[in-house]
Amino acid sequence: MQNRSSETPHTELRLPAKRRLVRRRHAVVYTCLRPFFRLVLRWKYGYRGFRFQGETRGQPYLVLANHNGAIDPFMMAVSFRRPIYFVASDHIFRLGWVSRLIRWLVAPIPIVKSMIDTRSIRDILTVLREGGTVGLFPSGNRSFTGSEMPIPRSTAKLVKHVRVPVVLYRYDHGYLATPRWSRYSRKGRVTGRVVRVLEPNEIAAMSPEAIQALLAETLQGEPVTGRPAVRFRGRRLAEYLERVLFVCPACLGLDTLRSRDDLFTCPCGFESRYREDGRLETLSSGTPRADGTSLPVLPDVDAFDRFQQAHLARLVRDPKDRAFRMEHPYFSDDDQKLVRTERAIRSTDVHRGTLRLFADRLVFESPESSRVFPIATLGDVHVHGPQTLQFHDHTEDAVYEVRSNRPRSAYKYMLAITALRTPDPTPTET
Repeated sequence: MQNRSSETPHTELRLPAKRRLVRRRHAVVYTCLRPFFRLVLRWKYGYRGFRFQGETRGQPYLVLANHNGAIDPFMMAVSFRRPIYFVASDHIFRLGWVSRLIRWLVAPIPIVKSMIDTRSIRDILTVLREGGTVGLFPSGNRSFTGSEMPIPRSTAKLVKHVRVPVVLYRYDHGYLATPRWSRYSRKGRVTGRVVRVLEPNEIAAMSPEAIQALLAETLQGEPVTGRPAVRFRGRRLAEYLERVLFVCPACLGLDTLRSRDDLFTCPCGFESRYREDGRLETLSSGTPRADGTSLPVLPDVDAFDRFQQAHLARLVRDPKDRAFRMEHPYFSDDDQKLVRTERAIRSTDVHRGTLRLFADRLVFESPESSRVFPIATLGDVHVHGPQTLQFHDHTEDAVYEVRSNRPRSAYKYMLAITALRTPDPTPTET
């Protein structure tokens, strides 16, 4: 690890107080709360965050990390002496007085996941110019399966633009402590540490593609399989696994899998157990496949997800099935709430009803009306939190969310919409 203690500290650019984003109170808040968070994280999750020994007083940093859990920012913060200004999804800024308190205490930088946000980039550069440290999860989304979500090229371009040291911070086993889909957290052995520091001169010599590849490789946490098992103890380990897994590997039924305690089952007879080490143990193969093929080997959630994505891609490429899905939806969920959002300000309820995905459109039906969103007019589709679907509608230039009070998969809608508008959507199944 590189140590910058002998280098000349960054000269802070003083701005009028009313315009500054970096405030002294933020350092006070971090100094007071850091010991508390360190103890709580160790007790509840078995987390150990290693101190960044190369941190230099007055030097701004851009810290990039893999993203596994909702508490990742707290875990990262215990490794740094100075406060970190995190880039955060704008839904935490729509919570009334709670959001105002968060802004006052730690001043996170809001970003809308469904849109390229130039205002967020401007705030990032302002914090760095004022001598602050910015924390960013470059994938922009928590992992559903343990593997880091894709890192966009725009992040690599930002890295080249900031002209400050870029710190790469990695969590190992964080996914197993707080799976995004799970109902309950677990305790095991989680670590977080700085694994590399990229200096500005090193970054200047790299292309955006090279930076993107480096980030993807360096920020990939330890896989569930292919390493010594690490046990994470908790209760009802499999519950709400249907938030991420929705294709039965036995009967190939869509949205037929359900969880209970540590079991994951389908009405066809397929049954699997989620173990403390994060691996899946098939207990029953269910109904024999009509084509005579054997059940695929699915040792963990990540392998299961690759299988279902490959099946979904084949399904949407089938002309006969696609014609059928023009009138019969791939997925349908009742008792959903459609919400229109405004950037880091407020959310407005629109309708409550049924969400359906057809081959060419996303439909929200309520007793009052029916809203049709053609897939061709949708921008980026994301999931925030465990199961809130978020999408940008180009027709209205608006961001919508679909929320649910019961466990259901928003991930299935995101994957299906992506596959439906991909020219050759067949991924490699491994």
